[in-house]
Amino acid sequence: MLPRKSSNLVTRIISALVAVTVVVGTYLIFENIGLLIFLITAATIGLFEYTSVAFKKTEATPLFKIIFFAFCFFLISTAYFFNHFFLEIWSVLYILFISINLWTLRNRINNEKILSLFTISSLGFIYCTILPTLMIKTLFLPQGSIWLLTLLLVVFAGDTFAYFGGKWLGHQKLMPSLSPQKTVAGSVLGLVGSGLAGLVIHFTLLESYPLLFLIPASLLSGITAQSGDLFMSLVKRIADVKDSGNIMPGHGGLLDRADGVYFAAPIIFAAAKLTQHWFY
Repeated sequence: MLPRKSSNLVTRIISALVAVTVVVGTYLIFENIGLLIFLITAATIGLFEYTSVAFKKTEATPLFKIIFFAFCFFLISTAYFFNHFFLEIWSVLYILFISINLWTLRNRINNEKILSLFTISSLGFIYCTILPTLMIKTLFLPQGSIWLLTLLLVVFAGDTFAYFGGKWLGHQKLMPSLSPQKTVAGSVLGLVGSGLAGLVIHFTLLESYPLLFLIPASLLSGITAQSGDLFMSLVKRIADVKDSGNIMPGHGGLLDRADGVYFAAPIIFAAAKLTQHWFY
């Protein structure tokens, strides 16, 4: 029988391979439309996990959480179809959300708790809708599927290097109050992994784009991906939960794996957009 740590590592690897197989298989069979459906589904699962975890220790009423989930789900599921009006629709729904809950929560809980709820939900409106929507928008740019693959490879390479770097070389803790397992060495090696992924992508998939452009974008994505991981750790720490869910054996919830992808998505989207203007 494998030791517990080795067994957990094997489970993590198998889960990751299954996830990669699903993504690649979806693209090969259904192309961009399949990936669009996959991204919307994944973002909806992430929204459910955020709603379950972030409001766990608050006085959010069932109605508050239902409205939050419904509004965010509408934004996720219609982002592609209302691409040019997304900001306007997002703004309207956000203001409606705040307005509805100001009236329904009045005289029920104190002002500090209402403001706390609005702070958590405002973060959620950004985290659960805008960030995954940028992944969807990336997909439908020129060479969008390659840029989406770039996003995933840069983040997952950084995560893998950080994981093994932390196990083999990690001694000094990075932020023990947030994530006791993360180390300074793991963080540095994670950044190296993201940079190497950008290097590989340049020589295999995006040769027409300057290396001096792609590497900084990969490194910046690596930094923000690590920040995304720490952000979700903060949310879970406040909620006093270990994982955001249990959909991925060995990993936890979807957000336990996608938190870095969410934070890196704006960087890759911006890089893909800029290349259209600068190099073509």
